[in-house]
Amino acid sequence: MFYILQFYLFPFKVAAGATALVSSTILACVWPEQYTDSVYILGLARRAPYYLPVYIWLYNIAVWFFQDACKVWAYRIVFANNWFGVNDSTDKGGLITGECCGIGGNSDGEGEQTENSNITRNVFEEAYQQQLQAELEESNNNNQHKYKIGTNSNNNDDAIKSIL
Repeated sequence: MFYILQFYLFPFKVAAGATALVSSTILACVWPEQYTDSVYILGLARRAPYYLPVYIWLYNIAVWFFQDACKVWAYRIVFANNWFGVNDSTDKGGLITGECCGIGGNSDGEGEQTENSNITRNVFEEAYQQQLQAELEESNNNNQHKYKIGTNSNNNDDAIKSIL
């Protein structure tokens, strides 16, 4: 449910981010000349070099790509060397096994397995099965409760009369 909601909110998030970036850039360019707390402030486009906002945007985009490349490189090293025990946990989605970085794992999200990772997987699977069982019992109890209410017509009639 959360993923579906997140997918539908994506255009709104992009629009909100774009609005924030455009409005902050415009304000930075056209800000009037003034002193705030004895500090001289002037908009970027009010004095030469007039293309300074463009240079700032290009610099920020270049640094953004560089930082992202460094992050991917760091993830690959961490998963390849199993630093911090990231491969000891199990996740069938492939994120924990390093499949997201092209390291280990196959299409099933199964990477190199250790004894600890198998134990962890068993614990998570048992907890998941217990949660499913509890939800099933709860839904069965709710259905039985509805059935009991629906079978006794006298109680239903009394309930309707009390509302009216």
